Amino acid sequence: MRAIATESAFSALKSSVRFTIQAETAMFGKRGIAAAVCLMVALVTSLGVAVRGGGAVLHAGYGWHTTGAHGKGAARLASRSVRQVTKLAANSNAPPNASSGVTPWLVEASAAIRTARDNGKLPGANTLLTRWCTTPSGYQAITPCSGTGSAPTGASGSFNFTITNTDPVNDVGYNKSVSCSGVSVTCSTTGSGYVASGGGTTVISVNWTAPASTGTLYATLLMKPNSGTSDTLQATTAITIYTPPTYTVSVTPDGSDVTVSQPLDTTYQFKVSDNGNTSATYALSVSCPGSTCSVPSSVFVTHGSYSMVTVSFNSGSPGATGTVTLSATATGTSDDGSINVVPLTRSVSVMPTGSAIDVEAAADTTAPFTVTLDGTASSVKYGLTIACTDPVYDCTGPDSVAVTKGTPQSVTVSYKTRSDLHGGDGTLSLKATSTYGTTYQSTGSYNITVPNTTDLYVVSAASR
Repeated sequence: MRAIATESAFSALKSSVRFTIQAETAMFGKRGIAAAVCLMVALVTSLGVAVRGGGAVLHAGYGWHTTGAHGKGAARLASRSVRQVTKLAANSNAPPNASSGVTPWLVEASAAIRTARDNGKLPGANTLLTRWCTTPSGYQAITPCSGTGSAPTGASGSFNFTITNTDPVNDVGYNKSVSCSGVSVTCSTTGSGYVASGGGTTVISVNWTAPASTGTLYATLLMKPNSGTSDTLQATTAITIYTPPTYTVSVTPDGSDVTVSQPLDTTYQFKVSDNGNTSATYALSVSCPGSTCSVPSSVFVTHGSYSMVTVSFNSGSPGATGTVTLSATATGTSDDGSINVVPLTRSVSVMPTGSAIDVEAAADTTAPFTVTLDGTASSVKYGLTIACTDPVYDCTGPDSVAVTKGTPQSVTVSYKTRSDLHGGDGTLSLKATSTYGTTYQSTGSYNITVPNTTDLYVVSAASR
């Protein structure tokens, strides 16, 4: 501070200040010091002593400062100035001097306070020091002062503070501690509390355990010096705890059998579902050992929904089997779906085969056949061929029949037998055929006997 008072007034003030501080310190300790310095500043103000720069610049607990105290009242100025005077005395082993910009009356005040400290009348320096982030001299001792950040639930995290020591000579050792509030976690610190002189730095990490819920985590780092010549430092960070995005993917089907004709270029649609809480673009890949296949490189899926993905592949040579696998991947998630390629077959059986029946001459009748799908196809339409040999003739029926897997179909064939007297043995047959790369067919038949009516006539005549 720069005094704008007469020399005589200033001398009287010095004596008054020295006496007041020493007396009040002896009687009341710390509270006496505060009262004495308040009186001192009030006297200075009443004599018209201005504050350097037009105001007191005080850097308090969390880095805020005030200016322009001149003219705002002696009491307010005094209450703030006592902190500056006390700190100046408690934090210096050597008395301040005019060359450092401190006026003589402040030298006297700080010396008196330091004497009281050394004589045990002043509590430990740490109890008087303000908890700084940015110190009165203007440098930032902890970086950042008020940090912010974010972290997900379900995972532990950390935040780094940097401690700086601008003292050109003295190293500093700190006892570090951390307190956390807001979200329920357990906090700890890591890093050395030792800071070298001349601009040395150390990094202190504030660590917390995995939070279970969202909210704001407030972590406050406190650095208490091992000696009374350094500031106690404090800084706080506010961490927003959020629910992390999830992109849980599901690909179906899983190992389903799919029948395909062979050889054939064909396709199949897989279902890709996003079961997470965030929409995602999934990277896609496909494999089909022994064959060729392809798929789009990616697919976008809205969370809680699904998209169909078409995979193209070749079914392979007749009779070949294999597996087609589709993989979907995003951050923190992946899943596979697959199909088993089953060759599509249209094997068929027609019954009966060679069943013997007797049919009278000149008959006009029918015979039933049963057509069964024995292959892997779900349904097949078979072409039908009907044939007959004497004495069976004029055989007719449908030219095709549709058969579903597991449900045989009955086909009725109409036919006639000759009316001549000699009779004989004939056949009636039904052939079912399907051609799709491979020809599948089966034939059912009846062996039909028509009696010899000439023999019947002779026996009848003889009996007369």
